[in-house]
Amino acid sequence: MQITTLIITMYPTLSEHFMEILSFIFLGFFLYVVVFLAVKHGINYSELGLLIKRKYKIEERTTKFSNEDIEIELEKEIEKELKRENNK
Repeated sequence: MQITTLIITMYPTLSEHFMEILSFIFLGFFLYVVVFLAVKHGINYSELGLLIKRKYKIEERTTKFSNEDIEIELEKEIEKELKRENNK
């Protein structure tokens, strides 16, 4: 009787395995994100990274919209939707 209880207590249950696997996946993803961001930030803002950006004229593409531009686009979309509804 004691041997069977000893064997049962030695092996983790299925839920413990599931939690171990889930925590391993979460920690792996978290480590990936941290390393990715650190390497990206480290390369982009290092002396070498800045030198390469200046030499090859690499610029990050950022689009800037004013509030008026956004409002105009939204009004156009609303007008299109109203026309579609009226045509039905």
